Amino acid sequence: MIEQEGVTYHRIMPVNLAEEHAYLFAREKVRTIPTLRLYPIRNALINEDQYIWQGLRLRPEALLSRENRETPSVFTNLKTYSRSLFTKRIRVIKSALWLIDGWSTQYFHWFADVLHKQTMALQMDVNLPMIVPESFMRSHFVAESLRVLQPPYIELKRSEFAVVRKLMTWSDEMWSGNYIEPAIQNLRSRFLAAIGTDDTSSRPWRMIYISRAGAKHRRITNEDEVTDRLRQIGFEVLHAEKLSLHEQIRMFSECRLVVAAHGAGLTNTLFMLSGMAVLEIRHPESTVQNCYFSLASALGINYYYMVGLPQGDPMPSVAPDARAHLQDLSVDVKELVNLILSIEG
Repeated sequence: MIEQEGVTYHRIMPVNLAEEHAYLFAREKVRTIPTLRLYPIRNALINEDQYIWQGLRLRPEALLSRENRETPSVFTNLKTYSRSLFTKRIRVIKSALWLIDGWSTQYFHWFADVLHKQTMALQMDVNLPMIVPESFMRSHFVAESLRVLQPPYIELKRSEFAVVRKLMTWSDEMWSGNYIEPAIQNLRSRFLAAIGTDDTSSRPWRMIYISRAGAKHRRITNEDEVTDRLRQIGFEVLHAEKLSLHEQIRMFSECRLVVAAHGAGLTNTLFMLSGMAVLEIRHPESTVQNCYFSLASALGINYYYMVGLPQGDPMPSVAPDARAHLQDLSVDVKELVNLILSIEG
């Protein structure tokens, strides 16, 4: 077993923090990450659906961050185990890393959780291949990130049942959206180096607005008005999901200011250089959604915010953090532009 020593981070607060909005960031102003363990599971049995057994016992790692997966009954467990054992080809693996959970196919979680944890292991001289289920490779950003970084990995086919003699995995005490700062900084450096960019490059010049027009939630209802005005002051309007990963890394490494509503596109701040700026448009009840604020603090990026006005169904029976995740927002365009002009100096 290997340990990552616990650490307390005092986050760099938003540059434009107003006293009446301090509640939005209160949970993450100081974050203690406990000692994390990289521990082995001996003779682990894994199928492509990411079930993990040790003997006939289903491991708790198979249930982590999986809202649709409950601890199965003895019968269901044996049925699933037997189906894998007798209908799939056995593949024996000497040693590997297990870094995924139920959220890992989402853009933010792939980079900020999976590849972050792989970098943590790498910094502790553990350079084992990580197991990547075949189904993950259908996500272009997963396949492309593996091509860019070239970490050792094993693609587990749907037709296979893996027997891993020593499966190393991290303990789950660190919540998603929190970072071991040297590791997340190193992950940025690895990506930038892979495309030939580093902190000594010429000063970034782009200003980018990330559209969520194609998203189901957290859209900006007056986005046409917002983008028309931002284009007038030099912004590019980006639909990040339409770009290759290589294009996104390149563009955000050249970016001095990003503006966006809370969403996966802000994961790309991972590729920005220290000293640049991000402006996140937030819901007035977004006290939990601080992963990009924390990411900016860890990477030395100047973080600004603006609070939007919720639109549509008021959702009175829904918990505040759920409303913040679901509701669309409108933006005061004049206030947004004035904030941008103050950032630009």
